[in-house]
Amino acid sequence: MSPDIINHIVWLEQLSYLGLFLVIAASGHIVPISEDISLIIVGYITSLGYVSLWPMLVVSILASFTADTVFFWLSKKGSRFALMLERHISNNIFDYVKRKMQENTFRTMFLMRFVSGLRFASPLVAGYVGVPWKKFLTFNFLSACAFSPFFFFIGYFFHQKISSLISATSTVKHVVFIIIIVVLVIAIGSVVKRKMFRTDSN
Repeated sequence: MSPDIINHIVWLEQLSYLGLFLVIAASGHIVPISEDISLIIVGYITSLGYVSLWPMLVVSILASFTADTVFFWLSKKGSRFALMLERHISNNIFDYVKRKMQENTFRTMFLMRFVSGLRFASPLVAGYVGVPWKKFLTFNFLSACAFSPFFFFIGYFFHQKISSLISATSTVKHVVFIIIIVVLVIAIGSVVKRKMFRTDSN
């Protein structure tokens, strides 16, 4: 297990609400850990008492919402940064998301949030195809309200349910925690991705 992720947990434990907001918003781009894993880790450290539950949950939702809104705005403006990110999306994926976005904007935005590594494509494509601001902000907020609490509470309840069963050192706790959340994230992403492509083939 990479020590970078363990260091990420230790580092997040020291941050304020503003710091955690910025980390979640930058995850997968500036911070080299995907947003879903950062949310689970934030839920985990919340259960340890470093921050309060409900304020941190609100911060998590707003961070995810804000990050996607910024990418959407950059894409609509045709900024160089957005164009650089779009080049990291393969043509097949970009065309697929573009087509699904035009067919059903809400379903595509909602499902894409749960595909680790491709989440940033949703607001970029939405801006590219000209989704109206009001529609994007509404759909983005609703999907963030589902996505962020889902992964946040995986981390929060993980510690609440099994912490008494783990009597090893703090580092070992982190390693066991990371193994489980990585498996969960991969499994969820695979299921959502299969559903999207299965729907497309039908």
